[in-house]
Amino acid sequence: MAISSILAAFGAVFGLIGSLVLAFAVDPALKMLRAHLNAHDRTLEALVGSANVPVFTGFDKQHTTAFNSATRRVKAGGLALAIAFVLQLVSILTT
Repeated sequence: MAISSILAAFGAVFGLIGSLVLAFAVDPALKMLRAHLNAHDRTLEALVGSANVPVFTGFDKQHTTAFNSATRRVKAGGLALAIAFVLQLVSILTT
């Protein structure tokens, strides 16, 4: 096997791993964003409908936890994709 084929295969594996890690890492952050948007919508509906406005608490801790855990995984996925890009580029240049 030529070195370019080996590099291309490793690049494909790193690309797949990086994409999967990113897909699963962004999910908690998007769920938290969806919860924030739902709370915002409910507040706007209450403002229009009546004088009683609901107060949502506890989002700060959940927000921090979700985004801190997602940040580490996003960095790992981005690094894997960067490695995949470099390996694919070297594979193309060595053919």
